[in-house]
Amino acid sequence: MKLTWDCVKPHFEKDLVWVDAFEMHWYQYIWSILDEANLTICNSLAEKIAVYGRMFAIVRIYKEFCGYAFDEHSDFEIFFDEVAEDENSEEIRDKISELIEDFDFVYTIFEVLSERLGRNATYYSLWLTRPDVLGREIETYKEYVGALEDENYVDFMNGLSTPKLTSYEWISEYMRGE
Repeated sequence: MKLTWDCVKPHFEKDLVWVDAFEMHWYQYIWSILDEANLTICNSLAEKIAVYGRMFAIVRIYKEFCGYAFDEHSDFEIFFDEVAEDENSEEIRDKISELIEDFDFVYTIFEVLSERLGRNATYYSLWLTRPDVLGREIETYKEYVGALEDENYVDFMNGLSTPKLTSYEWISEYMRGE
């Protein structure tokens, strides 16, 4: 069984950084990459916990990025609590609480992103969650994916300013092996 985007989307919607919820496009995009890599399959309790770990890692990455890029700090532990509350199984709730300190999943996500996108495209995909990057709002997931492939990417990467450099250094630390 796969945990599809439609299954996990409600979890991501519970704890957003921005009121306009543009990060949902990024979450969906990253989830599609994990799905292509068969990292959303859960046929056992251990696999389900691992998929949850990856989901938590995606949220942790995005929230940490927002702290570095936009000085917008939010607590990702709220997300853990929200997901745990939705689970009927006490065993799963207990395992979820153990995932809060597990950075292996974060490294797994960055490994996959490094392999599939590379550092610069991963970085750009995070920045595109803010409308001011392109000077327009990206309303749909399709527009978001299209924007990842347009010519603004080169201009954006050539114009790295101080806040962008701080967050780029942060992402580079995680993707050092690329």
